[in-house]
Order: sequence, then structure tokens, then C-alpha cells
Amino acid sequence: MIPKLGRSLYGILFFFSILLPIVKIYKSFRFNVIFATWAYPDSFAGMLIAKMLKIPIITKVHGTDINEYSQYWLRRRMISFTLNNSDRVISVSKALKKRMIDIGVRSEKIKVIYNGIDNNIFRPLDRTQTRKELGINFDKKVILFVGNLKPVKGLDYLIDAFMQVV
Repeated sequence: MIPKLGRSLYGILFFFSILLPIVKIYKSFRFNVIFATWAYPDSFAGMLIAKMLKIPIITKVHGTDINEYSQYWLRRRMISFTLNNSDRVISVSKALKKRMIDIGVRSEKIKVIYNGIDNNIFRPLDRTQTRKELGINFDKKVILFVGNLKPVKGLDYLIDAFMQVV
């Protein structure tokens, strides 16, 4: 795939690029479902392979794949086709489910499952005790960022913003 060129071809090009390796894997390991994330191009290619192998596909959508990519006519059609031909679609929010319905995805295909955390593992702890255990000075401010370090996440903006308030 060439960045920003022929984006409407990404799905079919991705399909052809993974077809032979997937068929080779399938011959030695007969998996019985495909779980694909990102409606386009990933799940588009996965859906074509699932149909070819006659196995179910579950597609998980995250946001940009629906909110941004569906603004383009041909990609919107491919996304809608992909999701309507998936056996189940997982959405991370109700708003995203509504957007999918707006672009023609059948409501009964979509299940909302929020991204989340295990509150038994991740929970507030006593600040004093935690600083002591981690060896963090009591008079220092601590800023925690939890997320992907990709530029699109805007960590540079977060750092600039904190520099202005501290």
C-alpha cells in the first residue's frame, strides 16, 4: 500500500497480500473463526477470507475506521458491506453503533462492548504508601500518561500543556 494513494484499493490489496499466508496457516491449523479489528482495510480483507473459508468473522470497530473512513463514498460502501457480512460486529461505544447504523449496517449485527479495565487490578491506592513503595519524592508532582506513544495520540500536546500549568 502506498500511503495516501489509492486508499479505496487498500482492502483488496491487503486481502491479496495476506491470502496465501492465511491459506497456508489454515492448512496446518484449521481455525474456526476470524476476529478482525478495524473495519477497513483489515476486516474487509478478513471478511473476504472468512467467506472463502466458510468460517465466521467477528469484526471490532474502534472509531476512526467508522467516523473518518466512512466519509468517503467508496470506503463507506466497503465498510458497510464488510460489517453487514460479518457474523457479529463489536462496537466500543453506543455513539459508534449509531454511526454504523447511519451508514447502513444492520443494528442486530452490532453489540456494544466498552473498552475497560479490571477494577480488581487497577484501583486507587493510598498515595503516601504508593509514593513510599515506588521511591517517589513527596514534594514532587507526578504526571502519568497511559496510552500509545504514536504521534496521533498527541502526547507532545499533553507535555506542552503541562509545561504551561506547572
